[in-house]
Amino acid sequence: MPRIRFGGMVSRGDTTLPVFVMALNPPDAGWLLDIEDDVIDGSTDLSRGVLIGKDLANSLGVGAGDTLILLAKTSEGGLGGAKLPVEGVIEFGFAQYDRRFMLMDLSRAQKLLRMGDGVTEILVFLKNPKDADAFARSLKLPQGLEAKSINELLGPIAAMIRFADIFYALFFGFLVALAAFAIVNTMTVAVFERMREIGTLKALGMTDNEIFELFTLEGALLGLAGGLAGSALGYGLAAILAKHGINYGSMLKNISLPIPYVIYPKLDIGTVLFALLLVLVMSALAAAIPSWTARKLTPAEALRVEG
Repeated sequence: MPRIRFGGMVSRGDTTLPVFVMALNPPDAGWLLDIEDDVIDGSTDLSRGVLIGKDLANSLGVGAGDTLILLAKTSEGGLGGAKLPVEGVIEFGFAQYDRRFMLMDLSRAQKLLRMGDGVTEILVFLKNPKDADAFARSLKLPQGLEAKSINELLGPIAAMIRFADIFYALFFGFLVALAAFAIVNTMTVAVFERMREIGTLKALGMTDNEIFELFTLEGALLGLAGGLAGSALGYGLAAILAKHGINYGSMLKNISLPIPYVIYPKLDIGTVLFALLLVLVMSALAAAIPSWTARKLTPAEALRVEG
């Protein structure tokens, strides 16, 4: 997919600001950037005008239907300018995009920069993103052209993303271990506190296996009840946050890193089922371990155990 990226200056009245421009073919903009739901004014039809970030629009005092002037260095080394209509205002959710980003039609950019039919980049999409580095190295391009993978283009950001994946995995593992410890500790204490009850049941004629099965089943049912309640609450909360997001805009308003300041949690039923299964299994095991110990006691020994 062809595109042009360049820097320029955008002006409206007495206000002039630096801007980063990406030029695309209009049909490519929607599916590539997925911005239809982010429009807060106007539309995303690049064939009719430019799209600008929310904060940039506020700084310039423009909205859909207004015009602005874009200045940029041409391919010939001169200065090119164009009066462009604003077709839409977008809230990208990234601080630097909302403040300095503009989207425009590829043909208009080629005319402004006097590039003819030329472009600065051609994007190639692979089925497996992990093949990007190997694919880029395999290309034999004419002198003066180079191929870069997404990891090379992102630079340090790619390393940050990989680190974030590892951090989230470790954090998730820590939460699972903490939850498992809490479940085991609670269920173990609950069973040992009922040793007198176990002694009474054995004195009334219950066999060791029956006692073991009874308390293991009770632990599993308690875990199932708690797991269902917690899963329903967690899924409902995740559904609300997935729709409305968690807005960190006030915290990140002065940060220009390419990170979104509205986080939309992923609604994953698989994670909910895993949590439910974990609680069920851990509760049953936590009840089974002390129950196995208690089954070996005689009724008299169980009744003498301090709860």
